[in-house]
Amino acid sequence: MRLCAGSRLSTLPRVVRSINTAAESFFESLTEELAHDMVFFSRDIPRARIREYVETFYNRQRWHSAINYAVPAYYELANSPSIAA
Repeated sequence: MRLCAGSRLSTLPRVVRSINTAAESFFESLTEELAHDMVFFSRDIPRARIREYVETFYNRQRWHSAINYAVPAYYELANSPSIAA
């Protein structure tokens, strides 16, 4: 983990560490599963590829350890309050 000079992990609030861990995990997955060894010559192509990756795979098919190895789309459905008609 990279920290600023003189920073200590224990001085960061727990919430900040949790958010940072989730962000680092996402970008590691993105790099390994989508963009590993790829070179893009414009910004439009990677934007479209990342959007497609997140919408079709990362949120709808990939299991996430932070939510008990569930798929985010199904986890949200299972844990959202039901709306009474």
